[in-house]
Amino acid sequence: MNTFLQAHMADLHLQDLHDAAERARRAHVETDADSGDAHDCVWVRLADASDAAALHDLAELESTATPTGPALVAEVNGRVLAALTLRGGQAIGDPFERTSDLVELLRLRAAQLDWVERRPSLASRAVARLRGRSSEYVRAA
Repeated sequence: MNTFLQAHMADLHLQDLHDAAERARRAHVETDADSGDAHDCVWVRLADASDAAALHDLAELESTATPTGPALVAEVNGRVLAALTLRGGQAIGDPFERTSDLVELLRLRAAQLDWVERRPSLASRAVARLRGRSSEYVRAA
């Protein structure tokens, strides 16, 4: 087969694949938008004093005590829908919204923060390596 013809056929096939992927993506986005389950914009952040009322409201909705101490919150479209305490891992969420995915996201972020907090600093790891210790992270004394 002619190389020009072969290249042209490959280009057409690639364009067909791109078009099919775009149609599938649009169908998926329209389905998500119609279902109302998609969260437009999720912010995961540390709770501050301004979140006290929202945490209290979530706790009341779940008939549980208001979380105390540091916590992470998941905010969607300006509303706090879920929270997770960093000490103890108590999770609360709006029972009238689908928040299980938000709680999992909060748990993942809490695990990341815990790992960073427990990980020795770069300086400690460098000193340990210079002293001939194993390549594993060693907390400086």
